[in-house]
Amino acid sequence: MFTIFLGLALVIDAAAQTHVYRCQDANGHWVFQGRKCGDGLTSVDTPATEPLRSSPSLRDTSIPTRCESPPQRFTFADPALDGAELSLVMSRDASGYQVVFNLGGVIERDDGPVPIQFSERLSAQGLRFDEGELIAPDFRRGDKQLGYGYARSAILLERATSALTIDTELEPRGYSQSLLSAPIAASVLPALRSDLLRCHLLRERVRMAMAAEPEQ
Repeated sequence: MFTIFLGLALVIDAAAQTHVYRCQDANGHWVFQGRKCGDGLTSVDTPATEPLRSSPSLRDTSIPTRCESPPQRFTFADPALDGAELSLVMSRDASGYQVVFNLGGVIERDDGPVPIQFSERLSAQGLRFDEGELIAPDFRRGDKQLGYGYARSAILLERATSALTIDTELEPRGYSQSLLSAPIAASVLPALRSDLLRCHLLRERVRMAMAAEPEQ
């Protein structure tokens, strides 16, 4: 998402650019940038040598309501869960930050692949800092996503100091098993917060530029 807004800022600064490359990411979002499409971006119908003036108006560009970090992926230490993957994603919008867990993959068993899901017990999973109390998530969406609201996400960011572990309870076909992921540096959360703040400020800058652009 940060790349998208950086590309939009390049469009605003048209006087400093000669050409624009119009790209698309895996989610279908438009990315406008001053270099060739790469890093997972796909070149679309605009030639790399097409002048910037042919780019669409800012008013034709949709700005997402939030900035979102790349997934921070973790694998489980228990070999019985090979194939399962947990990811942490942080987002930022006008109301603040939110931290979300997403669960993916399947567990390979002798009788075939087994889908996995989070336990319905929110109190059995969450984040711990420095071996402290478990901070349970606020909500569960479907069976593959857990998340923290704005207030509790702010608390998580305040507590992130040195060590961070993720404790989750999974239910492969109804069988509950509490599993502790490998510890990670708590500094990952403040680092994501810093990147998302820059993204949010750039998003606001692009939004104000769009509002100020005269009607075509």
